[in-house]
Amino acid sequence: MGHQAALTGPGDDRRLVLPGLFGNAVRMGTRELKLLRLTAVAAAGLAALPASAQTDPALRSGSISAADYPTAALRAEEGGVVMMRLTIDTRGRVSNCEVTQSSGFASVDEGSCKFWSRRMRYTPARNAAGHPVEGVAYQQLGWIIGQRCPPMRADGICVLLQ
Repeated sequence: MGHQAALTGPGDDRRLVLPGLFGNAVRMGTRELKLLRLTAVAAAGLAALPASAQTDPALRSGSISAADYPTAALRAEEGGVVMMRLTIDTRGRVSNCEVTQSSGFASVDEGSCKFWSRRMRYTPARNAAGHPVEGVAYQQLGWIIGQRCPPMRADGICVLLQ
């Protein structure tokens, strides 16, 4: 049986009643209600997912810089944008990296996978029961020599090289 939420009161003096969750009414402003509504919708969506459904892995920490760029590739002025398909294990580590869009240079593609796999840590994907499971993430990484970064995905990373 699901919980029914009820909003009472006018304007900013609204109360949210969540029977069985808080036991009594909680007073919140409009901003908090909007955030709570979004959270409740997301939680309701997760509760309705089949047991095989999961959340995606999320980048948690790591760093990459121009110093990581392969020296031979820099000398040869090989740069470009790489798209990687990353398999993230249950500990949040990259267990496999596959280039799905090449920069056009093998050294750049291999170097991108190498450094990303070594340095980045993720919050692992989770199944509907909340247990860590293997997941997939995509990452765009640009190594740009002597020019501005090209348009990239919102989560893409561009490293400018001189």
